[in-house]
Amino acid sequence: MDNETDEVKVIADNMMNLELLFKATQLTGDDFYARLAISHAEKTMAEHFRLDGGSFHVVAFYEATGGVKRKYTWQGYAASSTWARGQAWLINGFTTTYKWTNDSRFLATAEKAAAYFISHLPSDFIPRWDFDAPETSYQPRDTSAAAVAACAFLELFGITNDVQYFEVANNILESLASNYRADVHPDYKIPAILVNGTVFFRENDFDTAITYGDYYFLRALDLYNTFQP
Repeated sequence: MDNETDEVKVIADNMMNLELLFKATQLTGDDFYARLAISHAEKTMAEHFRLDGGSFHVVAFYEATGGVKRKYTWQGYAASSTWARGQAWLINGFTTTYKWTNDSRFLATAEKAAAYFISHLPSDFIPRWDFDAPETSYQPRDTSAAAVAACAFLELFGITNDVQYFEVANNILESLASNYRADVHPDYKIPAILVNGTVFFRENDFDTAITYGDYYFLRALDLYNTFQP
């Protein structure tokens, strides 16, 4: 049988949910939840990344065997491309997993994903919706991916004291604040902090406000302030 009913899809975004499981173990004393989180992170680490540090958005596993059926990028440009927000979710998720486990494998994975993200940023530090989308046609930015990544870079700076992460986060936040705020775009009517978010490019849902883009922008600013004298 080779159809979607025999598969379980796992998305990069799921890494953002693991903190709930770690917290459940902390609150209940039952390590079952933390073991689930660690298992999920290990499987994501093994299957979602390419050798260059880029990532697949989705890995579909055979439900019966747990083996990998296919890897692709649902909200990105192509199966082999790296969707910007998915990469940001992974950086953030593995950084958080390291903070809960102190397992160096997860920190190394977060830094590998971060290195890819940073090396593919354009001059204004706000990524296009997919790092591999061709520049021959209009490719919108994704301010939500930028905000999520800025949070992760500040968390990594707090862990590693590597000033590169602070500087990149600073550049992202300055660019968002200077060029992508809704209040500097008078024709933009949706109540929001940031514009130019990309929800789902292929469904024509881009150049818009995204609630979680605003959330992570504010969270990043709060983190940034904790590092100021």
